[in-house]
Amino acid sequence: MIQKTLLALCMFFLAYKFAAAEPATVSFASSGAVENGRIAFIKPSTRKIIEMDLNGKITWEYVIPSKYSKANFSIRGGADINWIEKTDSFLIAVPKVGAIEVNRKGEVVWEYLTEEISHDIDLLEDGTLIFVNGWDSDTQHILTRIDRAGKIIERYKADDLGLNKSERRYNVSSELYSNTHANAVQHLGQGEYLLSLRNYNMAVTVQSGKIVSKIDNVRSIHDPVDLKGDIYFIRMDGPYSQRIVRFNKQTQERSPLFSTTDTSMTPMRTLEPLRNGNFLITGSTMICQISKDGDLVWSLKLSNFEHQTLGKTQNRDFIYKAAFVYK
Repeated sequence: MIQKTLLALCMFFLAYKFAAAEPATVSFASSGAVENGRIAFIKPSTRKIIEMDLNGKITWEYVIPSKYSKANFSIRGGADINWIEKTDSFLIAVPKVGAIEVNRKGEVVWEYLTEEISHDIDLLEDGTLIFVNGWDSDTQHILTRIDRAGKIIERYKADDLGLNKSERRYNVSSELYSNTHANAVQHLGQGEYLLSLRNYNMAVTVQSGKIVSKIDNVRSIHDPVDLKGDIYFIRMDGPYSQRIVRFNKQTQERSPLFSTTDTSMTPMRTLEPLRNGNFLITGSTMICQISKDGDLVWSLKLSNFEHQTLGKTQNRDFIYKAAFVYK
C-alpha cells in the first residue's frame, strides 16, 4: 500500500514557473513515469476552455458561447470536458444546459440541449453518448444515453432503479436540486453501467435498468472507474482530506492508493486512466498525474485559481474536471 501526501512529495520536485496568461507552477518527479501529452480544463469565470502542454504553456483556447448558459445557474455547477481523439475536438457537458462538441477551429459542430445534464458525459465507441444529471429533482432522469441525432436510447430516474430516499447519507438540505447527485457514469457493456451516487455514498452497477451490485459506505464518492477487476474511486475523509481507493471486485478488499490533505488538491474530481497506467487527477487549483502505485509523478498548479469553497462566486476560479489530450 502506497499512501503519500502532496506536501511530502513536493519536497523532491523540480519546479518551473511560467509567466503565461494562466501562471502555473509545474513539477516533475520522474519524467520517465509521466504520460506525455497535454491537458485541457475549463476556466469558469470566462467560460474558457484552456489546453496546456505539460510544461504549462497554453496551446489552445476557446470561449464557450454565452448562449450556452442558464440564468441563476453557472458552469461552476459541474461542467465536464473530454477530448475526442478521432476528430481532435472537445466534448463539453454544460450544467443544466446541454452538451456541445467544439472543433479546433472554434466551431460548435454538435449540440444537444437538456436540463438533465451535469458532471459527466462520455462518447462511446459506437457513437452514442451517455451522461448523468447531478442536479436532479425527484422527477428527472439521472442517467441518459442518446445517439448522435439526439434520439433517446436509454434513460433512468432514481425510482426506475429502485433507489430509496431513506438510504441517502449525504446532507442535501442546502441544495435545491440534488436527489441522487449522480456525478459519474461508465459504460461497461450492453445495457450495463457503473453509476456514482454521491448522496447515497455508493456506486452501483446497473444492468437493463436494475441495480445488480453496489459499493457502499464511500463518503462523497466521485469518479469510480472499473479497470480489469479493480474499481478505483475517490472518497472524502474530511473537509480537506481525500483519498483514492482501489476496490478488488473478487475479494471486496479496499486499499488506499493515494491520499492528500492539501487544499490545492481538494476536492478531487477527476480520475481518468491514462494509457501508461497513470491516472490524471484534479483538485481545486492543481492537475496531476499519479502512477498505478500511487506515486505523484507530475503536477501543475494554477496560481490564480482558488479552493472550490472560495471559487463559487462569479469572479473566482477553481478546477472541476480536466481531460488528457494525447498530442
